[in-house]
Amino acid sequence: MNGSHPVDISILVQVAETLESIVSRCFGPHGGLVLFTKATGELLITRDGQKILSSLLLEQPIARIIVDSAVAHCHVTGDGTKSFILLLAALLRGLRVMVMRETTRSTGCHGQHGLQLKLLSDHLLTFQTQVLDHIVRCHLRQCASSLFLSDRDCKVTRSNAKLLLEAYFYGKVGANHCQSLSTLACDYYLKCTGGDQCNEVVGFICDHFEELHTKVVGIPSSSSRILEGLVLHRDFTEYWPTEEELKILVITEPLQPPLVDASATLYLQSDQQLQSSCAWIHQRVQEILSRLSVSGVRLILSSVKQTDLVLYHAKLNRISVVECMDPEELSLFCSISGAAPVSPWDIFLDQPTHLAQAQFCKSILLGAHRYAHVGITSKSLCPQYCIVLCGPVSGLTIQCASAFHGAFKMLRQTLQPLESRYGPHETSENIELQNGIDCVVSSINVCPAEGEAYGGTDRVEQPRQCLAGNLIPGGMHHSEPLHFHSCHVKEECCGDKLLEPHCTCNIGDATSIMKRTIELNAKSTGDNSLVINAQIDLIRSPTREEECLCTLIAPGSVFPVGGSFELLLHYHLLKYASHCLDPGTKAVCNLVANALLSIPRNIYTAGKSTRHFLHVHTKAMRDIQSEGCVRDGPKMLESVSCKYQLLISTLECMRSLICIDCFIVGTRRVSPPASP
Repeated sequence: MNGSHPVDISILVQVAETLESIVSRCFGPHGGLVLFTKATGELLITRDGQKILSSLLLEQPIARIIVDSAVAHCHVTGDGTKSFILLLAALLRGLRVMVMRETTRSTGCHGQHGLQLKLLSDHLLTFQTQVLDHIVRCHLRQCASSLFLSDRDCKVTRSNAKLLLEAYFYGKVGANHCQSLSTLACDYYLKCTGGDQCNEVVGFICDHFEELHTKVVGIPSSSSRILEGLVLHRDFTEYWPTEEELKILVITEPLQPPLVDASATLYLQSDQQLQSSCAWIHQRVQEILSRLSVSGVRLILSSVKQTDLVLYHAKLNRISVVECMDPEELSLFCSISGAAPVSPWDIFLDQPTHLAQAQFCKSILLGAHRYAHVGITSKSLCPQYCIVLCGPVSGLTIQCASAFHGAFKMLRQTLQPLESRYGPHETSENIELQNGIDCVVSSINVCPAEGEAYGGTDRVEQPRQCLAGNLIPGGMHHSEPLHFHSCHVKEECCGDKLLEPHCTCNIGDATSIMKRTIELNAKSTGDNSLVINAQIDLIRSPTREEECLCTLIAPGSVFPVGGSFELLLHYHLLKYASHCLDPGTKAVCNLVANALLSIPRNIYTAGKSTRHFLHVHTKAMRDIQSEGCVRDGPKMLESVSCKYQLLISTLECMRSLICIDCFIVGTRRVSPPASP
């Protein structure tokens, strides 16, 4: 086995550019479609980046790592697969230029090459945790718009939700189905949440989307609609229509009791004993169904198949039965309705409890299949609506359903706040300052020298200030403004005894208590007592405005589509790099800033676009310099949180790629024995 060496950067670039050439054809508002042909002769026409990458038959391990990372990102945010590949390819191209430049200055050996990549990996981590979060908090979040009406009224307007969803579906399914799907998704969101910021409801829809939607093939997409209640993906085994409110029983085991337990053996000595046992079972089933009918139960949902005897007595008592239901779908029904599975023994001993209430129960025909449709009565926050997604062919219907699911993943990511890794009150500077305050008090020598009285010359050392854990002269001031409480520490000395210090804190106005130093004043009194007043400015509790700084990206933050996020971040990264003293961080800032332009470059230079990239870039830089943000962008919106997560995921993938060490393992191939 030879020694390990880092993977060749040229191979990484080659693999990433190959994937880039595939997804770039369908990227942007004027992107086309990709046609796949399966071995079975089935055709797949799509522009969904996740579907395209998942359909590729890849043997190259680097390509599989990239595709898995892109798909994993899409599973969280619902979007960004194609942008992930474009951004990663641009980052690797810039990295190759940096490595080649450094290689020409060094010996070019594998060890030196690997050391450069390891150092770059460390600089990338520093960039993510310190530089990027700082720029997003200080510059980008002020330029973002909000989906909500106001800070106090966290309601999403229909117009803003429609603009956000239109931009999403435009990149997923194209212009033909964008309007219909965005309108349907907007209506479904507003029906389920009422426009409020209900992250729990949106998360519930994302987690149970398979059970909340029904795909119908052979019908135009315009027939997609929202239905009240829940469509159960099973037909009635026994159906009795009813127009009044009813109760529903959920059961997970057969209602007919067995002749004997599974662990026991039944010995029958005559036919009369068998007939008696069967008569007992028949009577027991009849009593159970009669009790259910008296309790008002008109529908039984079962995850197992019931016997013909149970179905017969259910028909006699006018009770509908749906059997062999999927356990996950039955669990969803219990979550929405508040019902719980009941055992047959509990029904026989007492009146059944934990029943679900329903407004209606009817059969519905969707396409070529018939399902049970139940209108659930629930007081919980769970959605009481389901969605029917139609399409002329199976492939298009599946794509529309996948895009609809991804839209709510994107909404979940947009509507929840994104916390920073380092809150403003948890930085190392404030922690060290807090530790330094204790060091100030302990560094003061208030005891007199041996043989001297307090009435004589003061033996108090020159007070020193301790900031960030270091003692500095009293005349120096800290360079950064800090926010404090006002706290007076008083220590009294009387005779040879040092009294216990006592502290009184006075919280004043935050605007008036802004001090940078720790002031120590010492004075002696005539009655042999020394009083030291140490005014220490402790870190005060954060105000409501400062608590907002702990949130890196506020919920509902959006930017206009068309590269506004990338252009704004590109400008501030270059500005930060121009003042950065660390060469490694400066190189990473330039690398990421230039790679970010790959997104707007592919948007404005592809297809039939009339706005050239250079014109857009020049105008955007002029707007940022004069007004601080990009003006006159497209009306559609995109999520700031999803854009930030996209950049983080791409940087994480690049860090994992450049940290790969390749081992060359020599193996001896054994030839198969020759056939006789």
